[in-house]
Amino acid sequence: PPAPAAPPPPATAPSQPAPKPPPAVEPQPPPTVTLVAVLEHVQGDVTLGSREAARSGAALAAGQSLRLGPAPSRALVAFPDGTRLEAGPDTLLERVERGAVHMTRGTLRASVARRAAGAPLTFRTPHAEAAILGTELALLVGPTSTRLEVREGKVRFRRLDDGAAVEVTAGHYAVAERGARLESKLLVLTAELQEGSAGYGGARDAAVSGVEPTRPLGDAVEIEVDGDEADGSKVWALLRWDLSAIPPAAVVQEAFLTIYVTGTSAGAGYELYEVKRPWNEREVTWRQAQSGVPWGTPGLRRGLDRAAAPMGAVMPREIGETKILLDRAVVQAWIRNPSANHGLVIATDRTSDGFRFLSRESKDPARRPKLTVLYTLGAR
Repeated sequence: PPAPAAPPPPATAPSQPAPKPPPAVEPQPPPTVTLVAVLEHVQGDVTLGSREAARSGAALAAGQSLRLGPAPSRALVAFPDGTRLEAGPDTLLERVERGAVHMTRGTLRASVARRAAGAPLTFRTPHAEAAILGTELALLVGPTSTRLEVREGKVRFRRLDDGAAVEVTAGHYAVAERGARLESKLLVLTAELQEGSAGYGGARDAAVSGVEPTRPLGDAVEIEVDGDEADGSKVWALLRWDLSAIPPAAVVQEAFLTIYVTGTSAGAGYELYEVKRPWNEREVTWRQAQSGVPWGTPGLRRGLDRAAAPMGAVMPREIGETKILLDRAVVQAWIRNPSANHGLVIATDRTSDGFRFLSRESKDPARRPKLTVLYTLGAR
């Protein structure tokens, strides 16, 4: 018989190409971050970006926000060109960039370094924008308006909803608000000088007594003034404030002294006179202005150690705060010529019942003597 047929060869599976390796992934450079400023100092509740608690010395990247909580929150932002911004409580800087600051609410003081023409630093708010080439200014942004105050230089201030614009020069302000006239107005500034308030430490006060003519009384918490005694036994009060925080170009509109009376007077009252000689708070007595330097006459006689004409008057009839209007020309002269500022003396050339008031050593800072000066900024 014939041999059986050979079985067919098994089917061969088609050859498969070797798998290709995955393409190489090129490493991506980290995203570029442009740093525009440094948080030179922060205080209180300050947030950088979405949620990062800000700290002094932190860098501020382009486009980042800066959010400040309630008082006493504060942030000082320093730019490389010397521009400095001070943001106050409840302020939101929505974006800070190299050439623009977008501010949504709050208060901001700025000292802008001089910049090249065509490259201003622009402040933008929901209501207005201000392009700055170099000046000192303050911004207050509320729900419906933006207020610009210019301390130095000049600023072009434009309202966003209708494009109205005004040039605001030093010592003036303008308010951008829908429906209101946009105009530059004279700015009246206020300086309140009180020991311990806002870090101020330039107040000095003392009493001088004819009863104890060689005893310094500059450390008393309460100051007595008494003209109801014999000539050699009267008591006067000396007060002085450092005015260097007020610009030399300031034009004084009004000045007044506030004291807290603790003991009233039923007498004819007292005058306030400009003192004509320097004195030392811890060394001044009835006989000497400072150690080794006597007054022209004991007790600061009028016309020699104090001015001939009074610069104010007081009749303290009630316990509590008493405000005393001062001759603004005298305060103006102190600002223009600081070396002439030796303060004032409360005294009288009549017989008058005495009174008492709290000194700068009072434990209650709000009751210490305070000098308030209202001024505008004149030409330099």
